[in-house]
Amino acid sequence: MAGICAIVTGGPVSRRANLEDEKGESVARRPWVDNEQCISCGICIANCPQVFRFDAHGKSECYNPAGAAEDVIQTQAVELCPVSCIGWEEE
Repeated sequence: MAGICAIVTGGPVSRRANLEDEKGESVARRPWVDNEQCISCGICIANCPQVFRFDAHGKSECYNPAGAAEDVIQTQAVELCPVSCIGWEEE
């Protein structure tokens, strides 16, 4: 299994290579949403709209993993998710 989320949730993990932050530097990990656990509360989207959005099924998805600093994503999305469905995937 790849990534922390796959171990915790048992769900599939998608990989995206060569992520870069706003400075063009490589990003070592990316936020990941377990869509099956997501309750569509929108907290992550409200707090980090440059990283998360609703998908076609009304669930949160990470569309731009380098859209905010890791500490912002951690404190404003990962830690505030009421069902803990956002985690980190190592690259």
